[in-house]
Amino acid sequence: MRYLFIYFIVFFLGSLSAQVTAPALRCLRVINNSGDLEITWLPAVDPQSQFFGYEIFVANNRLGPYSSVSATAGAISNTQYVHTTTVTNVQSVYVYMRSLFGTAGLNSSSNSDTLQSMFLNINVSTADAYKLSYNAPHLPLLGTY
Repeated sequence: MRYLFIYFIVFFLGSLSAQVTAPALRCLRVINNSGDLEITWLPAVDPQSQFFGYEIFVANNRLGPYSSVSATAGAISNTQYVHTTTVTNVQSVYVYMRSLFGTAGLNSSSNSDTLQSMFLNINVSTADAYKLSYNAPHLPLLGTY
């Protein structure tokens, strides 16, 4: 009986500390000639009002290494960030995010999906013809929002 009581307490207390979800990345867009990257997402879900901020990670390769480019306190309703970079002028970049929550944002959600910025390749196929190709930002493709 005592073990049943302990199990109940652990289960009940565990359910009280529901985690904040990761934001849902939606778009990576190069916004100017400098190559700055606009990152857009759907807000995290925060059932217990524990949200602290978002953390954004960027890499030049899908396998990493990833660097944190932003860990900001702010409103959960923020859905956009501009990352200053020039890398997107010469290649794709990869981005994922996490939500920070709890006291001083010491806890973090799981990682969001990783998106790849689109990069347009132009190949000359004949003297007067060019072949344009680009990558998908996510496979399978993301749904609409």
